[in-house]
Amino acid sequence: TKKIIAMRLEGLFLFIFALAATYVLQPVPILAGVAAILGVFAITTLTVMPYSKLKSNVKNRLYEIEEALPRYLSLLSKALDLPIEQAIEVTAQSFPCALSSDLMDCCNSIRLGADGWQESLTRLAGVYQLDSFNGFVMDIIQAYSQGTDIKEAVVRKTYALEQNRLYVVEQEDARTKSLIIVPMVIFKIIPLMAIMLVPMLPSIMGM
Repeated sequence: TKKIIAMRLEGLFLFIFALAATYVLQPVPILAGVAAILGVFAITTLTVMPYSKLKSNVKNRLYEIEEALPRYLSLLSKALDLPIEQAIEVTAQSFPCALSSDLMDCCNSIRLGADGWQESLTRLAGVYQLDSFNGFVMDIIQAYSQGTDIKEAVVRKTYALEQNRLYVVEQEDARTKSLIIVPMVIFKIIPLMAIMLVPMLPSIMGM
């Protein structure tokens, strides 16, 4: 964020400088035009493009986290003979991914006493804004507060995520098949029907 702010300030400064140069170079239209183009290029490159790249990076990271979550929860359920905060840390250490990296930061915060595991996970859920991760955090906090088995809550959540992922895969598969069938109908079946109908045309027209 600091880098983007700095780049935007640089872009704004260069844009203002280019506008001033354009005004000064008005007697020489070619140079004035070059200065104006450089100003637009500077403000676009240093303000718009970095933000677009940041959004793309965030989107890719959240996709990686959502993809890793079912596998992480499956491994976490096997480590829940340990206290929940230890199980989260052990699982994160054994399953390197973007999610584990962020969870290790939470574990460090918990170890230093800055937060409890509930507060730390809730804060991370607020950063992610992912329904799947929010649901996981809510489920284990609710299970802990009610004194029920956290492992059972994690297993249920893992199953729900896997079923949802299977549904998404099936939907994508059906969409892909429909995209394949449409060209097949257009380029194969319809011409074949036309070829079959050609010999019948005289009799049809005679009727």
